[in-house]
Amino acid sequence: MRKAPSALLLSVLVPLAGAVPVLTPPQAAPRPVAPEVRSHALRGVELGVDREARRASFAVSSSARAAAPPVDEGRPAGRPEVLVSRRQVATFDLLGVTWQATSPEPDLTVVVRTHTDRGWSPWTALDPAVAPRPEEARAARPGTEPLWVGAADGYQVRVDVRTGSLPRDLRIDLIDPGSSPADARPQGRRPMQSAQAAAARPLVYTRSQWGADERLRRTAPSYNDTIKAGFVHHTAGSNNYTEAEVPQILRAIYAYHVKGNGWSDIGYNFLVDRFGRLWEGRYGGMDRAVVGAHTGGFNVDTFAVSAIGNFDKVAAPPVMVDSIARVMAWKLAMHFRDPNATTSLTSQGGGTSRYAAGAQVTTGVVSGHREVGKTSCPGTNVYTQLATIRALTASYLGTTMFSPRASSTT
Repeated sequence: MRKAPSALLLSVLVPLAGAVPVLTPPQAAPRPVAPEVRSHALRGVELGVDREARRASFAVSSSARAAAPPVDEGRPAGRPEVLVSRRQVATFDLLGVTWQATSPEPDLTVVVRTHTDRGWSPWTALDPAVAPRPEEARAARPGTEPLWVGAADGYQVRVDVRTGSLPRDLRIDLIDPGSSPADARPQGRRPMQSAQAAAARPLVYTRSQWGADERLRRTAPSYNDTIKAGFVHHTAGSNNYTEAEVPQILRAIYAYHVKGNGWSDIGYNFLVDRFGRLWEGRYGGMDRAVVGAHTGGFNVDTFAVSAIGNFDKVAAPPVMVDSIARVMAWKLAMHFRDPNATTSLTSQGGGTSRYAAGAQVTTGVVSGHREVGKTSCPGTNVYTQLATIRALTASYLGTTMFSPRASSTT
């Protein structure tokens, strides 16, 4: 039998070769990751801290006091109550400072800087943490908001007392959030940028997708009867994180809120990264009115979305602003709230609240944390976008009915 010509063989084999499927490795499935939390006591003034570090920390502490409301400025910064420096500690990515609850509650200024392979960072003043509602606050420790620093091996902490006395059991909590192959590519698609049906549910990555270890949670979730307002926050910390680092940031905040602040769960209901991806926060059902720990004195009948990063000096990306509006529209639509309206809330007081317990406060249905709290949160560059967020929220709601009244029947 004659052999087929070479050209004929090629014409047969090439299409067959083209039909061979290209195999891609399976995508890593998310799994719970247990963060590591290490606590170091903070006490005394260490003479080994160099003069330049003392001078710079004093300047940042004084600036933080000047930025506070005059009634809270307290006594001027002078010799610190605590000044501690540590190097060559086990690597951590997030830190915060907490202390034992006492009455009357002291007002502290806490400034920190961290050491990496690039040297020391600038000093940063830590915002005070909010107070959860009384039922959750029983086991809570007062302290600061967490700060994401990313792969640090050392820290310096300065504490000045504005009012009151230095509290007991002052400590710094260092968080290593661990890693997972699924961090790099959580399953799902990016948020749509074109208008969909009014108040459509946006894509929100779940707790399981960011590797939440549900064994960390302390109690079952609590629920509000309704939602009257949504508060916009920022987490502070670095703005140059990667997509793959976001699940680690969420795990670190979760661990600090539970193990550091002593709360039952992560405080925010939702978070949004600089890439426009929305993430589920507190456990209990994204479509339910879960009580969070996000806005001191105003966690009842509200929810919160927090922008990951520090937006005091850096602009929020448009995709982040858009995603905030989309989750606002979805949540407010369930309770027939007009994003351009105001509402009345009852303050529970305490912590960073601007209002005493029992005060009736009128605020926007879409508000920034600073409107009811003694804080710069959500950062000037997000706060100035609230009008845009309200307008976008209204556009995604479309034509709808707001605040319906139940009619009586006989």
